[in-house]
Amino acid sequence: MTPTTALALAGAVFVLAVTPGPAVASITARTLGAGLGAALWHVAGIAMGDIVLIALACLGMSTLAQHYGEVFLAVKWIGAAYLIWLGIGAFRSDDTPPAELPIRPPTGHHKDALAGLLTTLGNPKPILFYAAFLPTFVDLANITAVDFVLVCAIACSMVFIVLAGYALLAARARRLLRDRRTVRAMNRASGAVLVGTGVVIASRS
Repeated sequence: MTPTTALALAGAVFVLAVTPGPAVASITARTLGAGLGAALWHVAGIAMGDIVLIALACLGMSTLAQHYGEVFLAVKWIGAAYLIWLGIGAFRSDDTPPAELPIRPPTGHHKDALAGLLTTLGNPKPILFYAAFLPTFVDLANITAVDFVLVCAIACSMVFIVLAGYALLAARARRLLRDRRTVRAMNRASGAVLVGTGVVIASRS
């Protein structure tokens, strides 16, 4: 892979990541509902999903989809259901302002990462991107191990940087919250966004 190709791929992934969609919506809602730590693990899961999609693209995603279409469909439904479950949890969460909450050791980060992974695997946008546009940057029929690692590194770094930026912005807004009524409204809103994201993923073909 040439430096020019690498830059072009980075720019394309940047546009893909920065465009609002299920990933941005779920990250924003997760940050507002559970804090920056949970959101960053969610972002990490989304980036891991990109690695999976890149590997599938290299193996021939269209062929795999034809033979294992039920598996792709099951992943989509599982991801949608999990996001809806998270949204219901956010909707019912405590309305104590973040500044008044005690500091607790982080737990359950693997669940946030799993939610991010399922969000990517159930979202048609990155699936179509890697299946249709990745071959314009790399010859998938003759890709080397080095090129595969470079593609994964470029895609994951751009996805993580962009989506972590969204999480940081949402976290800044969250820290300004001091009123229980506002926190309650925020929880309801973030829960509704997560549920809505799950419904959108489930409804897309």
